Amino acid sequence: MTLKNIRSKTAKKLYAGRYPITSTTTADSDSRTKLTDSSLAPAAQSEDFQRTWIFITEQPAATDSTANMNDVGGISASDTSVTVTDGTLFTVGDGIQFGPAGVMDAEIMLVTNIVANALTITRGIQSTTATTHANATDCFIIGPAIGEIARVTNVDFSGSLSNLTLAPSLSCSLISGTDYEIHYKFY
Repeated sequence: MTLKNIRSKTAKKLYAGRYPITSTTTADSDSRTKLTDSSLAPAAQSEDFQRTWIFITEQPAATDSTANMNDVGGISASDTSVTVTDGTLFTVGDGIQFGPAGVMDAEIMLVTNIVANALTITRGIQSTTATTHANATDCFIIGPAIGEIARVTNVDFSGSLSNLTLAPSLSCSLISGTDYEIHYKFY
């Protein structure tokens, strides 16, 4: 039994009638304050999700962006920008990691601005430490960390997708396949 299952079973007993809803994001988000999921709509009224809490229960595997670092000599632990082979593959708010597939560097960075192939980054998010990175390594996109919490402040059920607006913002944008729980009470 996984920690996720134990949490869900415990919450169902403690909060019978309004126990957490577990789901998985079905689309990438283009923002650190938006969660997109097709399984919520139109099953409920938007009022059912107002003032609820989102809890990130699992971080999916990092996704290969297909871009590589393109900085001669790599980047140092103090650099706040990095050049990649294709900046169009990223959005502001993406979490990124460098390294070969399967053995990525531990540091996670936040993309805060994009000009052509130059990404402005915030170093060492999600309790990681800024470090040096070699040139020409693969660049992966990663979602928020397990245990991050945000409140639902707005809901849009138009079309086939549910879009929940969150506050405060998550450490980086949600990616498809992120497991989360919706809680009616914060505990």
